[in-house]
Amino acid sequence: EKNAGFCSRLIIILDTDNSLPWVKEVQKIEGLYVAVQGAVLSSPTDPEVQDVPQLGDFTCQWVDFNCNPDSIVRWSERGRPVRAAYGISRHWSDYKLHLPTESDVTRHWRLYFPPRPLVRWVKPLLGLRILRSAAPKNQTHVVPTCGAGYRP
Repeated sequence: EKNAGFCSRLIIILDTDNSLPWVKEVQKIEGLYVAVQGAVLSSPTDPEVQDVPQLGDFTCQWVDFNCNPDSIVRWSERGRPVRAAYGISRHWSDYKLHLPTESDVTRHWRLYFPPRPLVRWVKPLLGLRILRSAAPKNQTHVVPTCGAGYRP
C-alpha cells in the first residue's frame, strides 16, 4: 500500500490575491497527498463596473455551492468574475483509503457508545454520596429496613 505511513490527505483552500502560484506549485510535490483549491479574481474590463470581485467572494460562493442544494453558483460558467483553480500533488490519485480494522471499530464504539452509559453517568454521583457519608454526622438518619411495618 503506497500511503501506509500517511493517515489522510490535506486539502488547502485559498481565498487570496495570489493563490495561482500555490496551485501550480503543489503539482510538483512528491510523496505527500495534498490539494490546493484557490481563487482567481478576474479584473473587470469595464472600469465603471461596480461589481468587482473581492477577497472573500470565493469563500462565500464556495460555502454556498457546497452547503446549499439550491445554489446558483456554477463554477464551469464562462466569464465568471471569481473562478476556482485546482492543483493536486503527483500521487493524489494513488491514495488508498484506510479501511478500519476490527479493533478500530471496537475502540470507536467503546469510546463513543459505552456499553453501560447509565453507569458512567451514575459513578460521579456515587462518589458524592460516599463523600457525604464520610462527613461528620450532625443529624440522625433513619434508614428503613425490611422489618415490621416496612413495605418496599
